[in-house]
Amino acid sequence: MNVYHTPLEPFAGQAVSVHAEIENITDVDVVETQYCIIDPDTLETGTCYFEIMDDLGNQTFRYNITKLFDGGTMIGYKIRVIYDNQTIGYAPGDGDHDYYFYNYTGALPPVEVQVEIPMEVIVAEVILAVLIVSLAGILIYRKRKKIATGSNKVLVIGIVLFLTIAILYGAISLSGLSSKAEKVEDFSLIDIDGNPWNLSDYPDQVVVLDFMATSCIPCEELREKLEEAVSVLDENQYEVISIAVGTDTDLVLRQFRDAQGVTWTMARDTAGLAFDVFSVEHLPKLVVINKDRYPTYVTTDSGVSSDKLRNEVSAAIEGTAEVISLHVVGILATAVFMGFATYFSPCSFPMLPGYISFYLTTEAEDKKKSTKKILGSGFVSGFGIILVFLIIGIIAIGLGKAAGVERYTVYLSPIVAIILIILGALMFTNLQYHALIRPFQKLREKLFGEKDPEAESEKGYYAKLFSYGVGYGAAASACTAPLYVGLLLEGIVSGTLLDGILLILIFSITIMLLMVAITFMLSAFGQESVQKLSAHTDTIKKVSGLILVIVGIYLILYYYFTFVA
Repeated sequence: MNVYHTPLEPFAGQAVSVHAEIENITDVDVVETQYCIIDPDTLETGTCYFEIMDDLGNQTFRYNITKLFDGGTMIGYKIRVIYDNQTIGYAPGDGDHDYYFYNYTGALPPVEVQVEIPMEVIVAEVILAVLIVSLAGILIYRKRKKIATGSNKVLVIGIVLFLTIAILYGAISLSGLSSKAEKVEDFSLIDIDGNPWNLSDYPDQVVVLDFMATSCIPCEELREKLEEAVSVLDENQYEVISIAVGTDTDLVLRQFRDAQGVTWTMARDTAGLAFDVFSVEHLPKLVVINKDRYPTYVTTDSGVSSDKLRNEVSAAIEGTAEVISLHVVGILATAVFMGFATYFSPCSFPMLPGYISFYLTTEAEDKKKSTKKILGSGFVSGFGIILVFLIIGIIAIGLGKAAGVERYTVYLSPIVAIILIILGALMFTNLQYHALIRPFQKLREKLFGEKDPEAESEKGYYAKLFSYGVGYGAAASACTAPLYVGLLLEGIVSGTLLDGILLILIFSITIMLLMVAITFMLSAFGQESVQKLSAHTDTIKKVSGLILVIVGIYLILYYYFTFVA
């Protein structure tokens, strides 16, 4: 038999064709090749693969080895011919370790994959485009009808703001997309029991990374589905590790593991994988890595079915899963995504209708708003959101990773809900919101003298919006605080305190831009309609109050069914 391979010295990642030309044997049933990873020092065999060779005719057979081996990997192969109930093996000589050898050289090139824009980016850009087109349409209509009002300026500013957000968000999102899939480099962690865990310790297994936090309920939902998905698979074919992001300590994670019955390894993200390697923008995030160490599946959807997860892990085990490119962006860009995630998180997004109602109520009370005042309204509301996360960040930095502050932010949600219900109920009475801050105003008057009534009214107006912003931020923290704290600490650990402050600044600017843009939109859409309904101010207040009560009840129900039931 003539056995050979081409090319003789393949580059890393290059396909190698193993050929077998059989002589003096007819009626061949099957020709197989066995190829193994060989230790170049000891010639001991590692992982081996058995494959049936393709019949090319004229007693010639071939098999293409297409697995992606690194440079420096030694491969040994031999041939086995089965015919007439007989089996003959072909190798260079006799012995347990006799193979035809070759070595891969050079660096492994990245794998070309199809570029897919993340669905959340598409949805966000579509929403922003609809808002821009709507505002532009109104502006064009007013220009054609020669309607000259102060709201035209508001429309222009709103369009510019939304266009700026759309361009920045799109540019940052697309900057992380690549048509080339890179291998996941080896990394090391220390599990919660103090044992080392290395990716390289599982060369023959598919590895599933589960990024999570103990305060993240969607993380628990996804973990339970993953448990169900892999329960019927061969446990020797896969390895799962849950990687905690944030300030959860080993003790907290051990208590969590025992209480929840987690059966696989758990570790803290001491290697900075969440932000430096996998650009975790949402929790939970699950990544499937095949045996060649390429990612094949990523999801942040806790609603994914266990069947879908099982199919993805099975495909990776069988080697049929398509390689994908991770959406990797820098840590500063991740701060921008965190701003969007905070503003539109499942915990905070129900607050948005309440803010709309709350703001339009102030429109009814004060129908003439300048551009400066609208800008100030958005800024004050946004600052309320930022203040909550600023306090969380300061506590996390001050107390370090032992703080675990984000675990307690879930309790802010029902507190905010109760306050919203109270504020909504107050709108059905003659008691004004100003009554809540009047004692402080009187104290200030005694200390500093009588104040301008109009200035006091302005302070009361901004106090409303600031308070609502605080409530918005408190509700959002229940969902996004673990990732925010993890991002902040990672920035400090990998850089300096100034890097952490820069992350807070970028995160804050993102939220501020969103809140200011939304406020300009409300003013553009709301001014004329509210002016027409100015005679029904009391009705507007009651409807707004009802919305606040509904939002409060929703938050209580969300908290109960998510964190209690």
